[in-house]
Amino acid sequence: MVTPSYMLTLLDAFDSAGIDPAAGSLRVGVFGAEPWTEQMTRLC
Repeated sequence: MVTPSYMLTLLDAFDSAGIDPAAGSLRVGVFGAEPWTEQMTRLC
């Protein structure tokens, strides 16, 4: 469970490291504890 903005930070780190998040085993995420911006909604 993470906040939406922290998940975007993790995805940026994956991108910087050349890691494809879709190739991993994570299939479900739980996001909460902060309001979602329109940009976050479009990215997730």
